[in-house]
Amino acid sequence: MNHPVGKGVFIWQLDKCAGGNPAELARQLASLGFTWAAVKLANGMADFKPELVGPAFEALALAGVSPWAWHYIYGGNIITGASIAKQEAAAAVRNIQRFGPAGWIIDPEGEYKRKGAAGWANTYMTAVRAAYPDLPIGLCSYRWPSYHPELPWRDFTHYCDFHAPQVYWLKARNPGEQLRRSARELTAIRDLPVVPVGSAFAEHGWQPQPGELDEFDRTAQELGLPGVSWWCWDDHGLEEHPEYRARIKAHEWGTASEPHAVDIEDWAPEFDAWAREKIGYLGNWPKRKGK
Repeated sequence: MNHPVGKGVFIWQLDKCAGGNPAELARQLASLGFTWAAVKLANGMADFKPELVGPAFEALALAGVSPWAWHYIYGGNIITGASIAKQEAAAAVRNIQRFGPAGWIIDPEGEYKRKGAAGWANTYMTAVRAAYPDLPIGLCSYRWPSYHPELPWRDFTHYCDFHAPQVYWLKARNPGEQLRRSARELTAIRDLPVVPVGSAFAEHGWQPQPGELDEFDRTAQELGLPGVSWWCWDDHGLEEHPEYRARIKAHEWGTASEPHAVDIEDWAPEFDAWAREKIGYLGNWPKRKGK
């Protein structure tokens, strides 16, 4: 498949997971029913802790957890704004070649809300696609494009196989509603499978209630999404919160099936005109297959 399936988890700093023991980390992930894990392999132009990746990927694969990878990208120099997209693409290609992840997930955020961002996105994506035309690639950025129209959504998704929105319901208690909106907005830009990232971490005094993780997972299954993932194992995440691990362990994902389009027929019609102008939405609203 050209997207992750089932339960996944993001990993930021391998040395802070399971005491730096990759075999123990893999064992714990497998015990919770994770079928895939996305490990950070690059940050901008630089490799990210490459000495830890090989052992981690090997341990994950042996435990039956498919190793994916993610890359935080900046597009341009933070101070001058000069493009660094070509060098970031080189970092992506270098790490894909070295470690052979099952797929590549790109994470552009605030740095990509600047002048020149569309060009940076195309430079990065065309280079990675030229090197790996069949590699599954997902876009992991903000949950709602309508809140971040500066990001070059259309330029990224043109080359992507799936959406992986960061649906972090910080300071709120409505994960299901937020996920539905995220899926609606993203599939309006391009009708791709949605594999969302949910909140399983504590930040600035806020943390999700355990039942909210259930709601997020339940909504994903009601929408017919192929899977979900969670931020994250480290960084005040699942490793520190046994109550979250218990909830996620109970989330069952059956045999993988072909995902269907998200049903957004009732989505606010005023979004249509906005999307055409701001984020490059060009077609009709996608409908659930069979309708």
